[in-house]
Amino acid sequence: MFWADELIKKIIKERKLDGYLVTDEKTPSGRVHVGALEGVLYHSTIARSLEKSGKKTVFQYGFDDYDPMDSLPIYIPKEYEKYMGIPLSEIPAPDGKGSFANYFADEFIEVINSLGIEPKIVYTSKMYKQGEFNQSIKIALNKANIVREIYKNIANQDRPYDWFPIQMICEKCHKIGTTRAYAWDGEKVSYECGENWVKYTQGCGHKGELSPLNGNSKLPWKVEWAAKWSIWKSDVEGAGKDHMTKNGSHDIASEIARQVYGIKTPEKFRYEFFLVGGKKMSSSKGLGNSAREVSEVLPAELLKYLIVRSNPKIQLNFNLDGKTISQLYNDFDRAHTQYITDPKSDEAKIYEYSKISQEVPEYLMRFSKIVSYIQISYLDIEKEAEKEKGSKLTEVDKKDLANRIKYARIYLEKFASEDEKFEIQKEIPKVKLNDSQKKLLEKIADLVARESEPEIIHNYIYETGKVLGLKPKETFETIYQIFLNKTSGPKAGWFLANLDKNFVFKRIKEASK
Repeated sequence: MFWADELIKKIIKERKLDGYLVTDEKTPSGRVHVGALEGVLYHSTIARSLEKSGKKTVFQYGFDDYDPMDSLPIYIPKEYEKYMGIPLSEIPAPDGKGSFANYFADEFIEVINSLGIEPKIVYTSKMYKQGEFNQSIKIALNKANIVREIYKNIANQDRPYDWFPIQMICEKCHKIGTTRAYAWDGEKVSYECGENWVKYTQGCGHKGELSPLNGNSKLPWKVEWAAKWSIWKSDVEGAGKDHMTKNGSHDIASEIARQVYGIKTPEKFRYEFFLVGGKKMSSSKGLGNSAREVSEVLPAELLKYLIVRSNPKIQLNFNLDGKTISQLYNDFDRAHTQYITDPKSDEAKIYEYSKISQEVPEYLMRFSKIVSYIQISYLDIEKEAEKEKGSKLTEVDKKDLANRIKYARIYLEKFASEDEKFEIQKEIPKVKLNDSQKKLLEKIADLVARESEPEIIHNYIYETGKVLGLKPKETFETIYQIFLNKTSGPKAGWFLANLDKNFVFKRIKEASK
């Protein structure tokens, strides 16, 4: 069963509602890595699936931009160290336009929108400043003893009697990560901006009393998580594996939701890590590929397909290399075939949820073939596509073909192996052929000059070489050497079938002498 169908059944069974709010969020502390698209795509797929079930559904995506900067991304200038501990929304952007948080949030929103997903966007900084957290803050402070007990009972974390679940923004240095609240009188919080509260920056030592409302403070994130569920009235929200471990962040937030805010935790699901080359990615350390970088080398539908087809319970390990990309195209094309021939199958559903538009091409040209075609300058790829399809291309076919050609050029530049790259030599290269290789060329010349079927050409070359006592490598090296001046290249039968017949015949005859 398609993973989304399984989840939807559980959600509807547990919460019999006419409509649902599906929520997800991210801290924009740097370039958002491609792994963050897991949350976006899993949640948006669930929202879309609920809609297909006849339920009014909203997908909302939040940016936790009131979090302090607690690490400096390696691609950010060292001078930004002076902002450590300050809310991300209050730090200037690297380009000087707007805030640091918005700079990276906007980049990620652009990628999300390019995938055909347009969630309702919310920012916690605005929520705090506009007073949306005010009631939740008062409740958390009034029930600080319960919050302390929850930390102790679930995570075995001791909080002293004078610890309060609030982070004040220091009136003097404007840092939020360095403050510790130690008293609450119902109106104001007493706090100290400690010089050594955290390892990543120093506080200024200021002590003060201030109302925690209207943006003067921020809830610790596990408390904030529960508060957001309460404010938003979230119905569904999953989280990554690291937050969903036993007695971990989600368990703490769930108990705070129940005991402090008196609400039911949203329907949850856990998704595994998104690994790139076997490594978990980090926005601050620059490990992994950013969502924007990957969206620039993979078409949107393929990027969606990569994640939507992956069950959230199974770890996703992706290598951005030629072999993986080619295979991803092949898998996507099979899903397209299933969508046309068996629309109720799981593969068909995955294809449907991966689509950006409702347009479905009748014909898809194999990606690896396009990679080779674009290297033969005189070839009209559209004509070759019509020849293969057996009829005229539809406008949707043409649009898809043009998109594949665009990404094939990117692939050729960034990911293709040397075997996939070639340039047809205008003059016959100076190569040494043995007698058997020359005989091979003599025997295949006539067939290649009249035959157009790649498989027939390929098999004939192979069998002829075998009869002449040539190893397969020697056989096909003969072809590659006289046309490409290389010892390897694309599949020989297909390659020769798509070259000018007269050119092929003359080159083979000349080389055989």
